[in-house]
Amino acid sequence: RAIQMSRLKATGLKVGAPDLVLVHEGRFFAIELKAGTSRTASQEEVADRLHRAGAIYTVARSVDEVQAFLTANGVPLSARLRA
Repeated sequence: RAIQMSRLKATGLKVGAPDLVLVHEGRFFAIELKAGTSRTASQEEVADRLHRAGAIYTVARSVDEVQAFLTANGVPLSARLRA
C-alpha cells in the first residue's frame, strides 16, 4: 500500500482526496468510500474545502449508497455519449 500511495502522490494526488469525483451538468460531485471506518483529519479538511467551493460531497459505505446519492442528485447511472 505504501508503494501504491507513493506512486499516486507522484502523480499529484493529494492526501485526503475523495475516492470518486465526477462532473455532471456543471455540478461537481465527490464521494469518499469507507468500509466502516471514520474519515481521517485530511479527509475532513478536504471535504470542508469541497463544500465551501460548492461541491456536492458524501461518504458512502456501499455501492447502494453511491447509487442512491447519484440518483438523488439527478446523475444518470448509465449514459450514452452524444456525437
